[in-house]
Amino acid sequence: FKNLAGTLPEDKRLIYTPLVNRGDGLSYAMAFAAVQRFYPAYLDSFIEASMVAAQDKGVSTATWLGLDRIGRATRLPVSLPKLVKDNETQVIRDVELFITLRHNLQVVNTPAHM
Repeated sequence: FKNLAGTLPEDKRLIYTPLVNRGDGLSYAMAFAAVQRFYPAYLDSFIEASMVAAQDKGVSTATWLGLDRIGRATRLPVSLPKLVKDNETQVIRDVELFITLRHNLQVVNTPAHM
């Protein structure tokens, strides 16, 4: 994503958000929202760790066990599942914003599933 962001014109920026749908589930979006809101300095590391975990290591981003491993790989100072649980109301509101964004942009699936 860093390389892709570098190809954009200066007045544009790349923003990564999780796709919330039946196939990808809510748990990753909730974890992403928690990191984005409460530990934004760790967000790039979280995204990178997520990609490596899912694509290279076979770690599930749909389970809290897998997300806990990703959180530890990111070196978050707290347990990721606990962070989500302790802030569930706010995290759900943030995920609802992801869903609204996806709907408004008419994104219906990930490229890998098309």
